[in-house]
Amino acid sequence: MLLKLLLDRKYNQDSELVPTVGVNLYNKELRRGKKKISVSIRELGGALAPLWVEYLKAETSLIFVVDTLNLGQVGLVAVKLCECLAQLERNSISFNQVARLCVLWTKQGSVKTVTKLLKLKELLHNSPVILTEVRFDQITLAGIPELEQWLTSTQTC
Repeated sequence: MLLKLLLDRKYNQDSELVPTVGVNLYNKELRRGKKKISVSIRELGGALAPLWVEYLKAETSLIFVVDTLNLGQVGLVAVKLCECLAQLERNSISFNQVARLCVLWTKQGSVKTVTKLLKLKELLHNSPVILTEVRFDQITLAGIPELEQWLTSTQTC
């Protein structure tokens, strides 16, 4: 639903949330000053978690979505986040480019608790990866402008 709302803020939010299965590709038109830019977004479903790092081998920007209400999955989320972060660090060095990670907190659970459990600050302490955190609220759409700004910042001219 997040990507649907990012692409179209008039998207019917009352529709049932269904987990992403497989891979979805989207293009989002954004503005950088007076210039329009197109951003390609690849969404990977949770069932593909074992393959996420493979998809990241050519990328330097990642949006990592965390459901703050699902504390039972924090261990798995931590492992996947570490794997993805390590790949972004390798890519940053290999491609000689800045790598960026946007951790997007969804739902209205305790972001502070999940952040502590994930040890996010410690993970990124010596990392060259630039971290941005965005809180997304599907009711108010809070976080969408910040996510758009982050997407714009990942595009080189």
